[in-house]
Amino acid sequence: MAKVITDSVSIAANTRNPDVLSGKRNALISNRGEGAAIAIYSTGSAIGLFMETFVGEDSVVERSAVNIQNRVPVVPDDIVVSRVAGLPNDRITMPVENTTGGALTFFYRVEVEDL
Repeated sequence: MAKVITDSVSIAANTRNPDVLSGKRNALISNRGEGAAIAIYSTGSAIGLFMETFVGEDSVVERSAVNIQNRVPVVPDDIVVSRVAGLPNDRITMPVENTTGGALTFFYRVEVEDL
């Protein structure tokens, strides 16, 4: 059974949120089993948002522009990566940057399926 994190966050003008998943319990992969398979979906309210994703020390999404849909991500349309491997006790981190002069909203969905 997959654990799901779905949320939205406002990113202020010309700022970077170092980890939109900070404080989310399911962003830490369980230490039971062999790890997890991770899928990430995202959308943004307007052009100018950029995201990265790390699983443990591994960069799984290099700095990339966010899809402009201004809504919660739709599965499977808004997938960024699918079936990324995470090891036990790895933390998923997702920095998001706003390069515009106004606040923008970043919408995301992260699925973590224990193996």
